[in-house]
Amino acid sequence: QLTAAVEKAVGRAPDFITEQQEAELAFRGIISPAGRPGRLLIDVGSGNARFGWYAGGAFESFTVDAGTKLVRDTITKEAAAKKQS
Repeated sequence: QLTAAVEKAVGRAPDFITEQQEAELAFRGIISPAGRPGRLLIDVGSGNARFGWYAGGAFESFTVDAGTKLVRDTITKEAAAKKQS
């Protein structure tokens, strides 16, 4: 439905990117080519955290299902449990 609504509104269907592409584009957008070797991108979102780096000229990345919402919820639960004990 979203794709159809966007296409109707702007006359073109949206393109979608993968998590890997998102991480690489973020990395390339904030770190110049000269500064990329040895650098690590950590992109913490509300639902997950992505890690990305260049290794031997190829971009590598992985995602961990631990974002700010999970941290908040964990802290809230632990605080509530301490209050009850």
